[in-house]
Amino acid sequence: MARVISRSTFLKLLALAPLQVMSRSARAAQTFSLYTPNPNQNTPAKDLQATAEKIDKDTDGNVKIRVLLGGSLQIQASDISMAVSQGIIEFGDDQLYGGLVPIGGVTRLPALLRNYSEYEAAARIIEPNVQAAYKKLNVSLLATFNFPRVIFFSRAKLTSLSDLNGLKIRTYSPEGSEAVKRFGAVPVTMALPQIAPALERGIIDGLIASAPAAYVYRDLVKYIYVLPVIVAANDFVIVNNASLEKLDSSQQEIVRRTFKDVMSGTSKRMADEELDLIQKMKGAGITVTEPTTEDRTQFESRLSPYWDDWAREKGPEAVEVLKAIRTAIGR
Repeated sequence: MARVISRSTFLKLLALAPLQVMSRSARAAQTFSLYTPNPNQNTPAKDLQATAEKIDKDTDGNVKIRVLLGGSLQIQASDISMAVSQGIIEFGDDQLYGGLVPIGGVTRLPALLRNYSEYEAAARIIEPNVQAAYKKLNVSLLATFNFPRVIFFSRAKLTSLSDLNGLKIRTYSPEGSEAVKRFGAVPVTMALPQIAPALERGIIDGLIASAPAAYVYRDLVKYIYVLPVIVAANDFVIVNNASLEKLDSSQQEIVRRTFKDVMSGTSKRMADEELDLIQKMKGAGITVTEPTTEDRTQFESRLSPYWDDWAREKGPEAVEVLKAIRTAIGR
């Protein structure tokens, strides 16, 4: 039998309803941290901030995400996957994911992909594998974006492959390190905030990077050698699953949708910047050299045996994924 309540009881409950809604809203309010290894307000950092602001607005202030730049936390770029997995930070811009998500590195195999269309085909192939790898870490993939061509920037003369011999080049992945080692250079790994002082002091002679990432070092380099080590460098925006589940379903959907929507344009924005930035650096007196056909051919031929070696070292999954990519792009 349905319970009948008195009019006075009904009015009391009605009066309490707004307070109960407010209480639930207050409990739902969450503040999270997102860490990016980018030490300055480049395009990805700006887009991550724009994403956070839109989420704040669309959730009526109940989901706030603080975007923290590289160097503001004692977390190395290579440790972001683990930091998000352990809930030390809730969100991360995962650039150096190779330790825990090695399959993502297949698109960073030097000279494997010849153009951006091939990169997009490879990215589609690896996405399910990347998602599965993150799932094992209690992490979800929210968005993927990429920096444009990774090329050479140097304070020492660098206008051909032969000039690499003996130079100390900052790299950010085992794949990039292999690329410079095969031409006599010495790969050096260091955190992004350390690059500028290392260039100033001669600890490194140069670095491989995309133009949007390297533009901050424009006063410290004298040469740009436009030989793509890779045609695009992918980043993964990730979230700790337990943290995401603190939100109600509508808030979770807003977070997922907003990261995907905003960050989907990041790659194009940086691609549009690339040639303009290179021209600006050239106009400022930096020597810009396009590789000869001979150098391009030599670069690919010397590195192609490494592709299969890399895959065998990573395991059967990597072997299958590399095979699928090579079939898709006709290599």
